[in-house]
Amino acid sequence: MPGSPYTDLERPPLSAARLRRALVAPYGPWSRLELRVETGSTNADVAEAARHGEPEGLVVVAERQTAGRG
Repeated sequence: MPGSPYTDLERPPLSAARLRRALVAPYGPWSRLELRVETGSTNADVAEAARHGEPEGLVVVAERQTAGRG
């Protein structure tokens, strides 16, 4: 992704379309994917979405986490 601080990594930026094709399926465990440039924590983002009524199945992926632990 543009602006990523990880320019030394030998991988292309994350692709939302490719991740959706690989992870989101009609009857699979994930029903919706959000790709973010940066977030504090993808787990915290999902938990917050759930508290606001997001149904089970959301996966959040980020190019960079600033407070994540894994």
